[in-house]
Amino acid sequence: MKDYEGKTFESPPATFKASKALYFPNLHGRTLVSSTASDTTTVLKSKISIVSLFSSMWGARQVDTFLSEKDNAPLTSALLEAGPSVQMVRINVEEDSLKYFLLRMFLGNLKRQIPKEEWATYFLIHKGLAQDIRQELGAVNGKVGYVYLLDEACRIRWAGCGPAKESEKIGLVKGLQRLLHDARSNPNAVLPNTASSASSKTAKA
Repeated sequence: MKDYEGKTFESPPATFKASKALYFPNLHGRTLVSSTASDTTTVLKSKISIVSLFSSMWGARQVDTFLSEKDNAPLTSALLEAGPSVQMVRINVEEDSLKYFLLRMFLGNLKRQIPKEEWATYFLIHKGLAQDIRQELGAVNGKVGYVYLLDEACRIRWAGCGPAKESEKIGLVKGLQRLLHDARSNPNAVLPNTASSASSKTAKA
């Protein structure tokens, strides 16, 4: 933990092939715009998504090393160029009941930290992820931050964890550009209505 800050794998230099990629599991929780729980798949399908998964401020800061304008300006530029075809989705997992209660009590503070246009794609998950789902995602350390690049069919095409290396930041941008190119080359592709993981399990708020 001290030497690697919880980093358990390095990101691939290129995207995973669509035919070999695993589906991102459907999770269930509330967003910053509604107290009614909803499914992540509803938000993720039919769009290219950069999904961050974290359970602590430490993990959230690690995610920022991949995604923030300060740490990865080329990604910010790529997102601006891509427009609404790409979205950022944050998944904040808080398994401790007291901490989750406090998180909801001070939801206003959280909203002030997140741009309003991203409230609908910021999920709060309470009961957490089953261990088998974490294994499938490679998210075995609950304190570490994880980043996933998903295509329109909710398939995981790239993944990162812990503090980002420069090569990994470059890999994320190149991966996003590859998915955008593929989507533009085949705009009439038929996408599934739903996506599921191998386990088909759901984490509920």
